[in-house]
Amino acid sequence: MTDKLVEHYGIVLGESTIRRMTEGPARKIFENAAQRPTNASKLPSSAEHIIVEMDGGMVPIMEPDATQSDQRKGKNLSWKEANICLAHAKGSKSLSFGGTLQGDVEVAGVELLECAKSVGLDSRTYVHGVGDGAQWIADQVEDQFGSQGHYLLDFFMCASTGT
Repeated sequence: MTDKLVEHYGIVLGESTIRRMTEGPARKIFENAAQRPTNASKLPSSAEHIIVEMDGGMVPIMEPDATQSDQRKGKNLSWKEANICLAHAKGSKSLSFGGTLQGDVEVAGVELLECAKSVGLDSRTYVHGVGDGAQWIADQVEDQFGSQGHYLLDFFMCASTGT
């Protein structure tokens, strides 16, 4: 991971720093999912505008070999796509995080929709999706929000690609 940061961004960070920086947001995702309203009486008031974001990336998964007496030996490495998302009402500092290692992009899209609902999505809300230009993200904004949503490439991606 540290090699990729240097290669792509010219940043040198230790593995413990990367782990700390990753575990904090991951903890928020799980806490947020546990705190989402489960019935209509707890839903937030309607939001006029909601901003949503989503991205994905491959993460290594280490699984111990159950046949080994020493669980440090015989580990199997596999890769899974992690999809993360967030939503917030325009002007609000309250963010709703979501994410999944399970399923496909449709599952991630449903997670994005749930995040938007938890910050006030209703039939009159305009949803502004921002992302890195990946077609699956644009497709999920369209699939989940229909004519209520629009998707734009974020400024950093435009600036870094020269578009």
